[in-house]
Amino acid sequence: FDLAHLPSSGIIPVVCGAAHLWNFGFYASHELDLVIDLNDFDEAHPGAWEWDLRRLTASIWVAGRRSGASESQCGDAVS
Repeated sequence: FDLAHLPSSGIIPVVCGAAHLWNFGFYASHELDLVIDLNDFDEAHPGAWEWDLRRLTASIWVAGRRSGASESQCGDAVS
């Protein structure tokens, strides 16, 4: 609900609903290529893909703050 009233593209896939930094995992494929994927789909539902992107961006900013990064560095990390 917190993001439902913000502008979006109108493309409505099934989104994670909890696409924050700690729900991403880094894996190796059978060919040993790096694969990045979401780990947690217990809140998956139809919604604008921008919702997941906004939650991911906010979580990167919060992680930066918690690790002692400046506001400027947090801004650079999400741009």
